[in-house]
Amino acid sequence: MTGVRTAYPRLTLGVAVGTWLFAMFGPLDIPSARRGLPPEVLFWHAAGGLGLSAVGILPKPRALPPGDHAGLPAVSVPVAKDAPSVVLIFGESVRRDEVCGAKSRGCKSSPRVDEAAPRRVGFARSSSVASCTEIAGAVMWTGMSVQSRREEVQSAPLLWDYAKARGYRTGYFTSQNLAFADQALFVRSSRIDVWREARDRDPQVDADIGTPDETTAEEALSFLKEAGGAAFVVVHLSNTHLPYRQVPGHMPYDSGGEDASERRGRYSNSLVHHDAVVGDFVAELRKMPVGERAIVMYTADHGEAWGEHQSFTHTFDLYAEQVDVPLWVDAPEGALSAGQREELSRAAASRAVMTADVSATVLDLLGALDEPLFREATGRLAGESFLRAGARERVMEISNCPPFRSCYPDAWGVVKWPLKWHFVGRTNEWVCSDLAADPGELAPLPAASCGELSKLLGDRGAAEGQTAGASGGAGAGERTGWTGGRGRRIGRGRRCSRRLTRGRDEERASVERGCRRGAGAGGCGGVRALQGISSGEWGCASGHGGRRRGYTRGHVRGDRLRDGRWRRTEFGGGRLGGA
Repeated sequence: MTGVRTAYPRLTLGVAVGTWLFAMFGPLDIPSARRGLPPEVLFWHAAGGLGLSAVGILPKPRALPPGDHAGLPAVSVPVAKDAPSVVLIFGESVRRDEVCGAKSRGCKSSPRVDEAAPRRVGFARSSSVASCTEIAGAVMWTGMSVQSRREEVQSAPLLWDYAKARGYRTGYFTSQNLAFADQALFVRSSRIDVWREARDRDPQVDADIGTPDETTAEEALSFLKEAGGAAFVVVHLSNTHLPYRQVPGHMPYDSGGEDASERRGRYSNSLVHHDAVVGDFVAELRKMPVGERAIVMYTADHGEAWGEHQSFTHTFDLYAEQVDVPLWVDAPEGALSAGQREELSRAAASRAVMTADVSATVLDLLGALDEPLFREATGRLAGESFLRAGARERVMEISNCPPFRSCYPDAWGVVKWPLKWHFVGRTNEWVCSDLAADPGELAPLPAASCGELSKLLGDRGAAEGQTAGASGGAGAGERTGWTGGRGRRIGRGRRCSRRLTRGRDEERASVERGCRRGAGAGGCGGVRALQGISSGEWGCASGHGGRRRGYTRGHVRGDRLRDGRWRRTEFGGGRLGGA
């Protein structure tokens, strides 16, 4: 019997070549982590993206810049040797509703932490600025806005720089593989006395889970135990990242299969072990002389989704399940003043706080906020210390698409408590929520309810777009703004920053008019489209006014089975990993 390949060799070859070319250059759009692609397709699509970037058709993906962090002058009177040490524990993929922020009869999720820190103060309204580790980390280490320019985060002093200039010993101990997203390059120039990451323990370490968290905690305790005065230490954990490390003795939940409940069981098991690691760390710290007055602060980089909004894991949007994170402070008697403790309790109960607020509070504890020599640097901080009275009303930016890092899919917005207004790129819609009445964002409000926030984004985009266009052509737009009610950030030109507020049809028509006119400093006509800083290009070609997501980045996400384990795969510019 003659096969198709034998009977029609040219047709077969044409189909094969066409399929290969489409895998490399086609607009592959994967809206959620539950819809995956074969690894071979991911590989060729990433390779095609590199080729398109090399010839200038696609913008090059942006990652964290190599750090060139500005040094701070040493203060004339350093911190006293018996001053409280400050420890920041930074968790991975920990949802606020999966652990106990404070010890209470109604929460049994954190028994080991409850035992070690029974008087800790937990926050009710804490969240992250992003659902990606590297973005949340960059904001945490710098204390700057998630919308800061690349060169701003690249040169900003990090928390360790402030601590070192104040006279603290500094340490960074992490289970994370900092090769991911160039995190090691970003922090490398900071003044860290002792730095240990996953690759220091195992050069072939898994990119997602990293090395055992208990090893990281032990190394941090050893550093704190050393003589030499007060210390500032970051303990950055990793084992609760997908595919979730399973540790014998900490596996009460069913986790043997690949259905949703069993994957959720693996996540829950990893949190049980996480509770043990954090609880044991705090308990051991309190046994040391340095731990008697040490102030411990705990939070996480982002949460984890389990289908609440048809998305799983993280990095895909900014709904509550992906950005609400735990935050607590454990400060022994005498470590804080009476006024600080009172304000901390007030803030924990009622203030909405985000990542940059944690940074500002760490700097407050280090005595850096009021240091005259640091005034220029602290004047650029985006957050407020929650040990001090804060602003009654403020707008807090959130984004997976900052100027210093590419994203897929688009996700950004603002929060002005209790309202939250954010764009969900994977479904191409804006969402307005009342976080006080609907903390899970399960009952969206009409868009008009967030009219003030929408206008805020539009006015900012118009002003920044005009500034970018007026200041000199295509390169000037790297700073900039948002496009009105649509909130789409456009990187180039004044006219490309037009307000687009009446839905997708008007948006498409407006973009097409801009393309026909060649508006903007770099020109919007032809196949290049309107090049925006968040994720690449608008599809002006062939009268298509929407985003050509497949061409915006050679970057897709999916899930696959590997070695019998369910896990997410990410190929972006030829990189395998997870955020």
